[in-house]
Amino acid sequence: MSTVQEVPAPTASGLPGIFHIHRLATEHHVQWLARRKRAGVRYTLVMPSYPLMMLTLICDIGWIVQLVGGIASIASYGLGSMPMRLVLLATLGTLVGAVFAGHLTLMREKLIATLRQRILSLGVASLSALVAAIVGILQLALLARVGMPWPLTLVTLTLGGTLGVLGGLPLLLSYRRGVICNIP
Repeated sequence: MSTVQEVPAPTASGLPGIFHIHRLATEHHVQWLARRKRAGVRYTLVMPSYPLMMLTLICDIGWIVQLVGGIASIASYGLGSMPMRLVLLATLGTLVGAVFAGHLTLMREKLIATLRQRILSLGVASLSALVAAIVGILQLALLARVGMPWPLTLVTLTLGGTLGVLGGLPLLLSYRRGVICNIP
């Protein structure tokens, strides 16, 4: 019993061909899981390849910037205040979501995921990015109100959280129930 899967040759060259191969490999993997009765109810990411690539890039850059800003904020200000504890939770949530999304990519299940996988990857990371963006915006507004300069750590935290939400939320909301093949 072999676990190696045959992937058909691409129908186009260049980047569209790479996207096509990746989607075909994902579909074959889910069919393989279905034959072994381990597929479960799947949700397909129904988005054309180029917007998917751009939103994923924005989301990944946002997560990286948010992680750097969150770690730098915690290192600078400590965990003595409630906003910094929220920053810690947002940073840990983004880290867990990003690691789980990477794990799904390695398993070829990111484009066609179960509901639990979808929530644990993009859901946790997007919610954590939203928390980081809100906490950062509120802290920057309070600092502006009292006339203090904005620290770079809070600016990077806010920017990263905003980019993470702008990239991750459309991806999270574009999943549809069932295995949908032949997406452009």
